Amino acid sequence: MVKAYKLSLVRKSSFGHQQWISFTSFLCLFKLKGNSQVSLLDNGYIIIKLEMEEDYSKIWIWHTLYINSRGMHLFKWITDF
Repeated sequence: MVKAYKLSLVRKSSFGHQQWISFTSFLCLFKLKGNSQVSLLDNGYIIIKLEMEEDYSKIWIWHTLYINSRGMHLFKWITDF
């Protein structure tokens, strides 16, 4: 199970449906080479699961992303998150 989340990033979700669409569209700007999956978690967090380490590094290097002038801080997935 832990291995499945090795290339995952997490962020606290505080936006509604319209911003959710903006976020998933925003990921397209990174021109990821592998598949990615974005999911809402029960506790109000978003998880971004990536297949390729290159894609993970491409997003993680930013730590903070801005979508519609709203900051989004990313965190690495840890087992007791």
